[in-house]
Amino acid sequence: MARVLLIDASATVRRFVRGALEERTHQIATADSLRSGLDAAQSFVPDVILVDPIVGDLDFGAFMGALRGTSNIRHAEVLLISALPPASRGDLESLVNDSISKPFRPHALAAAVSQALQRKTAPEPVAFPSRPPAPTGAFEVRQALNSLPSNWREWSDDRLLKWAKALASKISSGEAALQGDLEHMALPEVLQILEHRQLDGALFVSAPDGRSIGIFVRGGKLALALAEGFSTSYLLGRYLIQDGLVERTEVERLSRRTASGARLGERLVRMGYADREDIERSLASQSKELVYEVLRWPQGRFEFRANSPALHDLGADLQLSMTGILMEGLRRVDEWRMVEKHIPSFSLVPQIDPLLVDPSRASADAFERRILELVDGARTVQEVIDASQSGPFEVCKALYSLAATNAIRFARILR
Repeated sequence: MARVLLIDASATVRRFVRGALEERTHQIATADSLRSGLDAAQSFVPDVILVDPIVGDLDFGAFMGALRGTSNIRHAEVLLISALPPASRGDLESLVNDSISKPFRPHALAAAVSQALQRKTAPEPVAFPSRPPAPTGAFEVRQALNSLPSNWREWSDDRLLKWAKALASKISSGEAALQGDLEHMALPEVLQILEHRQLDGALFVSAPDGRSIGIFVRGGKLALALAEGFSTSYLLGRYLIQDGLVERTEVERLSRRTASGARLGERLVRMGYADREDIERSLASQSKELVYEVLRWPQGRFEFRANSPALHDLGADLQLSMTGILMEGLRRVDEWRMVEKHIPSFSLVPQIDPLLVDPSRASADAFERRILELVDGARTVQEVIDASQSGPFEVCKALYSLAATNAIRFARILR
């Protein structure tokens, strides 16, 4: 049983929600305005708050600020319930944990509350450190483990100890020359410093959600980017398939036996699927898109270690211009801001407009037509990206363009 607070101006909605959730043994409290809802929340101390922001007596941002600033209710899961279409909700959804569109059925409401309770009772994530606890160490350990051959358990004790000592030396080496918070020093500024001073080393960036990236530079140019915690859209295999070097089934088979992207490339070269120039083109595409993605992070910690020994084990030195990467990356950041107004979440489901007579004529662009073929009313945006074997930026731009011409619309599906 959970404690659920409903804030809605409609008495009909309040009766409906109370009946739907009390059947599932939840304890319900209601309020008809944001101000009275704040008072009710402090006395009722709900696990979940369902709120329609359009009640008029208080700015919703101020409501959420007061809620998150009150110690006994700041951790409540807040679900937006609104009859506004998602595209018209502006920044409202960014202030809450989730949303559900009116009108909704009882089972959909119950599912939304159940998901909120699962999030609330999940183990607390590790707090994001105020100072970086040597992110390079954790990153380099993971990279080293990923690079271990499948037969490492057969190594002798001497060989295993030698490997461990080499890893310890690598982690402790390198000078921490620059570190800080992305909120205080933007990543483009950091990368410009590295390029201007033609530095060698490794820049490690970590986000609060657990994603991290190592940006390795030689002479201020990008040698390679390696990442942890990113979606499968950024794996090297996707770029190899996109470049026509190998079939998807073969990448999946090889990936099960090969952990790191660089070693997958080496294996493909040895097997004759591609030459080194082919692999480096795919690595360049992957590395650039990883940096483009990190440029979008509003929060995170960074640390640059000059002359990092990890540079010697990369297996690639792409020598990509940092200026060129920044120019393209910042252009994408601007476009992402526009796209995200219509696609705020990859869990949205694009659906073909039923009034569209001939979907094949919805766009003159071949890529947009290919993406439209993947829109089946069931796949989420993320699933369309995965099925397309293209990057999130290109796919979301195509979906945005199709939505702008009313060929598709987006729905939020509770699963």
